[in-house]
Amino acid sequence: MTFEVAALIAEFAPYIGLVLLFGIFAAFAIERQPPVVIAVVGGLVMVALGFLPTGELLGVFSNPAPITIAAMFVLTGALLRTGALERSRVGSSAEPCENRGWPWRKSAAVRSWHRPS
Repeated sequence: MTFEVAALIAEFAPYIGLVLLFGIFAAFAIERQPPVVIAVVGGLVMVALGFLPTGELLGVFSNPAPITIAAMFVLTGALLRTGALERSRVGSSAEPCENRGWPWRKSAAVRSWHRPS
């Protein structure tokens, strides 16, 4: 049974990989889960299906770039939650945004294309 599943995955590997890739991009765009959760689950699924060797996945942590990117996620989240980005915008009020789910809703660039329903 295991051999049959492995053969099936090997036969349709390009299609499974594309579906997985587009699924991860869609999950990032929808933002129902934090980006860290999406990235970890996507990596684990790729390792489980054999698309990403375990050694390559663990080798990523020897490079400081992914750790820097993770730190930027934390820093950006803190700046959004405290309202510091909203206050630093030119011409903005000194009060943080009320809607924490979409903190940039008040910006002029977003208002020009975003029409509330």
